[in-house]
Amino acid sequence: MSLDRILQQLSRLKLSSPGDELSIGAIKAGPYIVFGDATGETVLIVEHDHASRMLSTAARSNGQIPRDFFWSGKWLEGLPFYRGFENLWEALPREPRDVSVAVPRSSERMSIGRAKKLDKDLWLFESENGEYALVPSKETARWILGE
Repeated sequence: MSLDRILQQLSRLKLSSPGDELSIGAIKAGPYIVFGDATGETVLIVEHDHASRMLSTAARSNGQIPRDFFWSGKWLEGLPFYRGFENLWEALPREPRDVSVAVPRSSERMSIGRAKKLDKDLWLFESENGEYALVPSKETARWILGE
């Protein structure tokens, strides 16, 4: 199921609608779908295939999922989900790679954080101060990756 189809399912399940402050949005992040609210404070990360299958099942069976039930993850019926990028980071089996960048006009490097590759096009980056970001591979050209 494409991201557009997942967004349609959210709308069909009454979880998303134009002008609704409580609408749930979704973005594709490698093999995951990241669901979020308008504030960005509530995040639920689910493998794309799991999200697709379970949203379709819910839409066919009852046509609605209460928001608190959605955010609890119970609609996934025991399938894995993550409540934020920190939880996803901890669950990823890959070892993190140290990330540094070259200091201009110097042969030194400056450490900026660590990263784990989600897929060929996307990295999950943890900054030195513990903040997380999704970084497209094309934007990592200046990264110097350690082991």
